[in-house]
Amino acid sequence: MHDSNNNTITDEFIELVQRVLNGEASLDDLASLNTILPQNPEALSYFVKMRMLHATLTDHLDSPKPKIATLGQAIRNSESQPIHRFEPKKASPKKLKRGLFAAAAILLLSLIGAFVFHQFDQHKHQNAYQIVAVTSEPDPSLPTRGEWLQTNRSYKISSGVLEMHSPDGNELTIQAPAEFSIDSKHALTLTKGKLWAVLDGPELDIHTPQGLVQDLGTTFGVDQSSANTTRVDVVDGEVQITNAKQQSKTASKGFALIADAKRWPPSIAPADASRYHTGLRTPIGITFAKNSVEAAEITNANPMATKWTAITTHTGQTIPNNASFEIRWVGSTFFSENSDQSVESKIFHTHIQGWPWTDKLITQADRLGFPTDQDLGIAIHLSGMKTWLKQIGASAYTIEVLRNSGVKDVNFLPVRASAEFGEAPIETLTAGPDNLLPANHPDQLISEKGNRASQTFKTPFSLDTLTITTPSQAHAIHQERANISAIRIIPIFEK
Repeated sequence: MHDSNNNTITDEFIELVQRVLNGEASLDDLASLNTILPQNPEALSYFVKMRMLHATLTDHLDSPKPKIATLGQAIRNSESQPIHRFEPKKASPKKLKRGLFAAAAILLLSLIGAFVFHQFDQHKHQNAYQIVAVTSEPDPSLPTRGEWLQTNRSYKISSGVLEMHSPDGNELTIQAPAEFSIDSKHALTLTKGKLWAVLDGPELDIHTPQGLVQDLGTTFGVDQSSANTTRVDVVDGEVQITNAKQQSKTASKGFALIADAKRWPPSIAPADASRYHTGLRTPIGITFAKNSVEAAEITNANPMATKWTAITTHTGQTIPNNASFEIRWVGSTFFSENSDQSVESKIFHTHIQGWPWTDKLITQADRLGFPTDQDLGIAIHLSGMKTWLKQIGASAYTIEVLRNSGVKDVNFLPVRASAEFGEAPIETLTAGPDNLLPANHPDQLISEKGNRASQTFKTPFSLDTLTITTPSQAHAIHQERANISAIRIIPIFEK
């Protein structure tokens, strides 16, 4: 395509033209071309020829004929083919030269414009958050797991919940019905819905109809269910809300701000994490609570970075908060002793007991589908686990068992995990001195009484059903206890 004796059309210049026409040029490349063409007629002629060839190839690529991948490949494939020059019959060389310069200028301007638009568009829509978990409700408006949400785009979901993570460590959960936009990688607008934020990355700005919510901490929820009210629940750190008049109010851990469109400042209330889906991939906790007050203290606070469901009956069935699987349980009774300081201690405070089943309890257990011909003290049954794992993108799960006794120096009876009742245990936990905790762990009160234990099965379970059982506790043997205060279902993700 070029004369080897012509020093103007160098290999470097050919590569420059190829980059420009293939849309791979930088701004420096365009500037170089803009400098060369007005000063060099041979380079100008070559550029115009290549631009005409490029246009022809582009049309060819849109046809059903065999395609040529790039301009460079076209040049290599056409070394022996002459390029027919466009030479007007009555045009003088001077006019032709001016025409070529004008054509080159127009082409170059169009290339610069396309380049700038492409760069602007790339900058405008950047990947900001990747969806890592989503409920499986049949809603075409709900983004799918693995999809990226981009900056300067708006999204609307009519049902379900999605959890999305940013590459720099921020985790957000959106609960439908919701309308929101990703303004930038560190700012978004929540017009409608609920948002839960766990921030280990840069600070995040959240625009709402009532003002700007700015995080000064790490964990909080924003409830925009009502168009006229923005509620911010702070679980850790501090969060500030600023209205259109640049008036600000800050809430710290354990408190909520409720900003109304008609009045300022926002009212203050206790934080309530139970209002939110706190991340679909967070551990799911089942804790036994003696009453609704203790239950509310646990579920409102989100302790242990776990979404807790507090159970206040010793038999029953439910779908835990934040989850799609079912849990059924049966035990003889509840027991609580002394008061605890922290919410974490309240998880241990009340435990379900495993005395031998009475006739009334046997009837209740039978209604829940539990076998009544086995030596069971406590029985907990999980079902629908595979659907849950698929929703959150986990490969397996394991179980942590928290135990408590109001008596010192007791032995906890073993806890067994099986696929179904009556089947051989997959793994058995035996609580010994090595895993006993202080009686009021983590508060460690001076007047300690009793023992506590925390144990986790080493087995990664992927079963759709799992049973957790203890043998029954003989009334006469007070030093061997079939007690369970809580369990945590912890998802496992492949690295």
